[in-house]
Amino acid sequence: MNREASARAQTLIAAGRYPDAIRLLGSQLAAEPGDTESRRLLGWAQLGVDDRDGALRSVQQLAAAAPDDVDTHLLAAAVHSARREIAPAQQAARTAIRLAPSHPAPYRVAAGVDIANNLVTDSTVALARKAIELDPNDADAHRIAGTALLELRRRKEAGDYLKRAAALDPQDTTTAAELSRWHAHSGRSAEAARGFAAVVRADPTDRLALANLRVTVWRTFSIAQLVLWIAMVVIGRIRLLTSGDPESWVHVVGPIVVVTTLAAWAFLLRSAWRGVASMLTVVRTDRTLQIGLGAHLLCLFALICATLIPGGAGETVFFVAIVLLVTATVTLWIKQRQVKREEHSAG
Repeated sequence: MNREASARAQTLIAAGRYPDAIRLLGSQLAAEPGDTESRRLLGWAQLGVDDRDGALRSVQQLAAAAPDDVDTHLLAAAVHSARREIAPAQQAARTAIRLAPSHPAPYRVAAGVDIANNLVTDSTVALARKAIELDPNDADAHRIAGTALLELRRRKEAGDYLKRAAALDPQDTTTAAELSRWHAHSGRSAEAARGFAAVVRADPTDRLALANLRVTVWRTFSIAQLVLWIAMVVIGRIRLLTSGDPESWVHVVGPIVVVTTLAAWAFLLRSAWRGVASMLTVVRTDRTLQIGLGAHLLCLFALICATLIPGGAGETVFFVAIVLLVTATVTLWIKQRQVKREEHSAG
């Protein structure tokens, strides 16, 4: 394969334009069926479009033509890992390490296989650290080390590696997503939401980032919903004590507790405009959240009205607020059950 065509194919793959790369490489292989470099690049492009069977065929052809080629075994490890063929994936990674013990890529790929198949141990971290030792500027190795440490709940170390990875490659959305996941695990919902939203804006097809953003916003919603329940109990208690004829100070308490629930959103999402943008990214794709959030906001409005309107009319509005609160809480419960089922299926 000539250098110009090879560079073009690599650029297309790096840009995520896998179908274009496949067409280019297909034409090249039609002219030169024995071109191993084109075959290897084709395997990565096929993996990019999730054509696992096609990628496996490319690996098999490469293995027959160049059984001792390191890059062939690295591709094989990635393909077998994507196919959930753990033993062959690990074997291919170990072979690559044996063939190129002083090159960082085999160690990084071996650690990636462990992460992709939920087999993270201290050995996974050691593999990533070996890759970093061989190439301190390998951003992918730093990211993988951070991900492995995050899975092992060693959050401080994970943060150090992920921040270094982001510094080395600020444009990498995978690193940005992992750093946001670290923020979420560290209780920084605002940073996590903004980070996941930025990844989704950069790549709307990134379903993992969108799923993580959805979880972050739902977690924020659940806390704000708890605050709203507390506000409801406070106002309900006041109405009972005053027998439906609240004193003037009750009109002050009502708006205050409503503002408190809004403050819960503001605190959890921090920067108001960025927080709202992050939330709306998820709201547009989640009908359950649309219902729950709508009921939540209408309940806040009804609570204000219930504290300002005296007598039976105020009690009626208060009852409406209770119905809205229950509606929002039911949607939250449904979503939590759904997320648990999805996590169980993924595990």
